[in-house]
Amino acid sequence: MHEMRSAVVDLGSSTFHALVADVDELGIRNAILDRKLTVGIGEDALALGRLPAPAAERALDALGELLARTSARTPGARVLATGVFRDAANGRELLASASERHGVAIELLEPADEVRLPWRAVSAELAGSHGRLAVIEVGSWSLGCGAGNRELELARSSPLGVLRLRGLSPEAVRARIATEASDTLAELGSRRPETVAVTAGTARTLLGLARRLRLTGDVQRHLARRTFSELARVLAPMSGKALAELGVSPARANTIACGAAALDTVLELLGCTVVYVARSGMREGALIESARAAAYGLVA
Repeated sequence: MHEMRSAVVDLGSSTFHALVADVDELGIRNAILDRKLTVGIGEDALALGRLPAPAAERALDALGELLARTSARTPGARVLATGVFRDAANGRELLASASERHGVAIELLEPADEVRLPWRAVSAELAGSHGRLAVIEVGSWSLGCGAGNRELELARSSPLGVLRLRGLSPEAVRARIATEASDTLAELGSRRPETVAVTAGTARTLLGLARRLRLTGDVQRHLARRTFSELARVLAPMSGKALAELGVSPARANTIACGAAALDTVLELLGCTVVYVARSGMREGALIESARAAAYGLVA
């Protein structure tokens, strides 16, 4: 195996996240640094259609801090920019400024990339023992759905991230997803996945809440669909203070209930009763992809 130490910085709509790890073409071997910073630029982009100066400065400062942390451990972080930079009117302009200020190349991902990388990560996490694998990511900005066996064969992305669903009741979340994503989920279901996994911070936070509320065991990573339904019912009326007492960060307090409703609806439309909540996601997928490119003499 071609093991190497690599770094990736993921520029999301709610958080920027850096990961440094020892990795080979089969997966992550040892995480050295896992650090995230809340930036909240997605809220500005949704409200204004662009990133105003304060949001741009938060983004530039956060990227600089994370690059300093990664460079102390390994040179040459791979920097990935996600959908908020595609959709904001000045998103590409901001990336150019960030690249110039910090002296790094920044990859602006396409929607299919944001599906491919999590799928690759989850496939590696399951050591390829998954058969036909479907991976669902309810992110802050979008809903990603991918399916495949040895390689990704289907990638679909919809503008149904939790920031866009924020403030909706569980019933309204269900109605919107049923209206806007039913065709995608029918296509995903037609692949007859043998394993269904969910990933991203919302899903992992909900797994932690299910454990704290005794809706599942303390170590298992599989959740029944009905658990997401119960979480949506319980979390929707909770105050920020009550959510904080359960360990929900302020940045997720106004989206976690709609995230539970979204996952419940997605799984219902997919006809899935039990899912695996993955530890890994886009960052891990990017590192594995880079390791494979290095091992086989390709360009990441």
